[in-house]
Amino acid sequence: MRTFLIALAATSLPLITVACSSSGSADEEEVVADEGALTVSDIAARGESQMRFPIAGRPDELCIIPKKPGGAYSPDDVKDEKKLCNFNFESETPGEPVALCPKTSSTNPGIYVNKLDGKTKAEVEAGGCRTSKVGTFKQSVTCSYTGSIIGYYHLSRLLGGIASVPVAVGRTMDLEKHKAMVERGIVAAKPVDGPGCDVYDGWVQFKAWDARPQTAPRTAQVYTSDFMQIYGAFQDNAKDNGRHPLLRTAGGAAGLNQFLGGSAFKAVSESTPLAQRFRGGAEAQLRCKGSSWQKTRPTWSSWTSCSRSRIATATSSRRPSRCLRKADA
Repeated sequence: MRTFLIALAATSLPLITVACSSSGSADEEEVVADEGALTVSDIAARGESQMRFPIAGRPDELCIIPKKPGGAYSPDDVKDEKKLCNFNFESETPGEPVALCPKTSSTNPGIYVNKLDGKTKAEVEAGGCRTSKVGTFKQSVTCSYTGSIIGYYHLSRLLGGIASVPVAVGRTMDLEKHKAMVERGIVAAKPVDGPGCDVYDGWVQFKAWDARPQTAPRTAQVYTSDFMQIYGAFQDNAKDNGRHPLLRTAGGAAGLNQFLGGSAFKAVSESTPLAQRFRGGAEAQLRCKGSSWQKTRPTWSSWTSCSRSRIATATSSRRPSRCLRKADA
């Protein structure tokens, strides 16, 4: 239960989920300790405000704006929080209707949320969501963690708005609706299926979890206690995002070896005391705050000038998370 409660309380979470492996080894999968799934009343009691979206014969879907622990929140942050919580995943009302499409890149089987731009929901989804993207809905599967996604945003504002981290809110989704999305994801991601762990394997894994959420490896981090909804973080669309040259530039085993041997992984796995690593990274990041690379699309040279501070703000020393083997899904 701690995952979502901490996130929605907007506690400073100095966490980062490091890059995924392509090995697909279940032996390396780190499953967060199961402390009991959230109940509907748990979720309903959280946040500074909420938006409810009725689902016929099922519990309402919820969007929760977390409480703010203090920090530099801009008027745009507040506006973006409300904007995210106004998007209706299923119906025309209340709020603004949007289209949903399965993510088909990287490893996380998340959901892209797109504007209709004058079309119907069915038309946009049938066309592969080529309209304006407003955000991504992710759960604590493969390399992502709901508490971290929400925590990045609030930690950034506690440190003065560093790193231009997008706004994130809490969101639930009806499980039956998600099952239909998973089927779409498996079909859409099949053409990109390759060796090892990729987004197709993530969708296949999610199908197995949705079929028996009571026994899923991360049941408390993904499903509500009545097993009628999934929950996760709904993050505003990142603007001008690019690949970080110190994290990973190649795929497969070559990319994993590059990552494990690079300065990025060493920064989060070294034996230096946690507080020292975080303090140094925060100070360096504050020095970088306001530099041109945070305001415009970064070049490789500008990335390297502040990249170590970005990496050093990460304080998780966990090894890279892996997908479960298909046999273990």
